[in-house]
Amino acid sequence: MELSKQILQENPHCKIIVYTGYEVEDYFEEAIRAGLHGAISKTESKEKITQYIYHVLNGEILVDFAYFKQLMTQQKTKPAPSSQKEQDVLTPRECLILQEVEKGFTNQEIADALHLSKRSIEYSLTSI
Repeated sequence: MELSKQILQENPHCKIIVYTGYEVEDYFEEAIRAGLHGAISKTESKEKITQYIYHVLNGEILVDFAYFKQLMTQQKTKPAPSSQKEQDVLTPRECLILQEVEKGFTNQEIADALHLSKRSIEYSLTSI
């Protein structure tokens, strides 16, 4: 992510997409805030990746519909702004992961329980 930020500072017209083995949801918000045009999973088909690149080259940012619905639901249930900085607040997923860690579960056990990949759990714990 840091390298992408540096590239965009020197070449602001570049269009960068994160190609990740993690869950796209883990990267999407951070990628957009950094000026990237999105994130796509390595598990996507060649056709979908090609379509995604085509849309980004045309100035669009694509969001998976299921993830978009999740974002909209979170936005509706988001509490009123407080004096606490946004980045200091844990996401619902991060809270769930921390609860499982507190119970003594391994990353793999947490991933299985939350239907996520082990790498997503590791990424979330790193960002916390």
